[in-house]
Amino acid sequence: MMKKALIVLAATIAMSAPVMAYDKDMASSYQKLFAPAQGAKVGKEMHLTSPENYLKMVKENNVLTLDVRTEDELSAIQIVLPNTLNIPANEVFLPQNLDKLPKDKKIAVMCKSGLRATAIGTALRHIGFDNVVIVKNGLQGVTGAIEPNWKS
Repeated sequence: MMKKALIVLAATIAMSAPVMAYDKDMASSYQKLFAPAQGAKVGKEMHLTSPENYLKMVKENNVLTLDVRTEDELSAIQIVLPNTLNIPANEVFLPQNLDKLPKDKKIAVMCKSGLRATAIGTALRHIGFDNVVIVKNGLQGVTGAIEPNWKS
C-alpha cells in the first residue's frame, strides 16, 4: 500500500510541475542564425571546414584548435598540434574558459567525430564568436586526411 501511495505522489508531483515553454526570443535568434543555411551553401553557412582545410590552417599557424573531448578521450589520443586548447564540451561556456578564446584568430572546434564540435561551434557562433569553424568528422576526419588507410 505504501509503495502505491508513493507512486501516486510522484505522479502527482510530476504532473503538477510547470511545463517549460520554449523561449520565443531564442528560437527567433536561432532562426536568424540558420536562415542562410540552404541548399549547397549549408556547409559554408554552418562554418564547416574540411579536415584538409583545417590542416592547411594549422600549417599556416592561422588557427587555435579547441578540442572539446573528455579527459578520458584525451588520454587515449592526444592532438600534438600548436595552438591547441583542450576544454571538455561541458566546460566550454564557463566564463573563465570563454575568456581563453581569442577574438582575433580563427577557432577550429574539434571532437572525435564532429558531433559535439558542431553543437559547440554553433553555440559559440550564436553567442558572438564569428571566428569559429567546425572541423567536419572531427579527429577521425583529420586522421583520415593525414593517413587515408587509418581506421578507427
